[in-house]
Amino acid sequence: MSTKILVKYLLASLLGPLGTAALVSIFSAAALADGCPEALKRVLISNVEPPTVLLQARSIVSRQEALIDRLYPTTGFLGREQYLSAVKKANDPTMNFLVEMLQKEDVEIVIHRASRNRQRILESGFKNQHEVLTSRGHLDIDDRNLAEAGLLGEALENYGARPSALKPKSAYLRPNAASKLSQESAVGSTDWYGDDGWILDIDKIRDRITWTPTDSFNRFKSNTDIIGKGNPAPLRAPNAWDQIFLPWRDRELLAPYLHPGALRRPLQDTTKAGDFGVWLESVSTGYHPPVSLKRSWRDDGSAYVEVQLWGAGDPLDIVKAFEYRMEEPDPKFLSELKRRGIKVYDRRNFRTSNGDYLKESGAFKDLPKN
Repeated sequence: MSTKILVKYLLASLLGPLGTAALVSIFSAAALADGCPEALKRVLISNVEPPTVLLQARSIVSRQEALIDRLYPTTGFLGREQYLSAVKKANDPTMNFLVEMLQKEDVEIVIHRASRNRQRILESGFKNQHEVLTSRGHLDIDDRNLAEAGLLGEALENYGARPSALKPKSAYLRPNAASKLSQESAVGSTDWYGDDGWILDIDKIRDRITWTPTDSFNRFKSNTDIIGKGNPAPLRAPNAWDQIFLPWRDRELLAPYLHPGALRRPLQDTTKAGDFGVWLESVSTGYHPPVSLKRSWRDDGSAYVEVQLWGAGDPLDIVKAFEYRMEEPDPKFLSELKRRGIKVYDRRNFRTSNGDYLKESGAFKDLPKN
């Protein structure tokens, strides 16, 4: 056993994950300050915490899978098999298309960030507001902990003690360019969070992502009325499927939300100026998709499907493409993306009405060959 692995094992065994992270941080700082030998520095500063955090992230998703299994009857179906059987029996072409699209993962998960943060992301990956204390959304760590704990069905004091790096980074879901469905609605709804889009590799994050039909924080806030009320009473355990962070495994449950009847504009091919999003109509309008789900919470009106990425700093090996809508990247940044095998797309002139799909950027053409 190597010295590095032995140190990690002993720390984790003696202190547990939270104590290990704290001690490693202290020793790492001391090592740097006191001229600790380089080999020992590498042992102390090595990623003891991220592997632990990633294990916790996968554990969270596994627990949400068990939770939705228990709550599935609140959808109106006893389980996934009965739900999919109802979809098949309805024989609705659009519903079938949406379920198949979700099952085949003909979608993209995108994190939006401001272009000014490009270099920081290259150096340290994606961060949540618990780590950076900034947000283009609702900035209040106590409120975030409350909402996230509630959607996990976890005690607030337990969730508050979890590592900040574990807590979710928000992304959104959209159809991929190959689907020939419009991406513009989803893109426009999330531009507020930044003009750059980082498209994630689903194969590398599938076991640590969850989703909600709309913005998770707004969804919790608008349905519980406890955000901003000081010290809340103990959180009530979720008692319905739509009150939790939903595991990626059960993404077919999203299909009724995406059906044309639940959209303010029809879902069509982009050559027909179509749209894609979750502009949810109230069920009081009388429309129900061919296969509908019971809902215990009202929808908050957010016009996108939110995906939550759980886990540590997330090195860019989970990114498969990068897109920019305003500022063209500089050559140094582009060279680093190229080195990592990340495709680059120019969306500055993106249009949905004329079928002008996402085009690969020509920005690489002037870069020196490796």
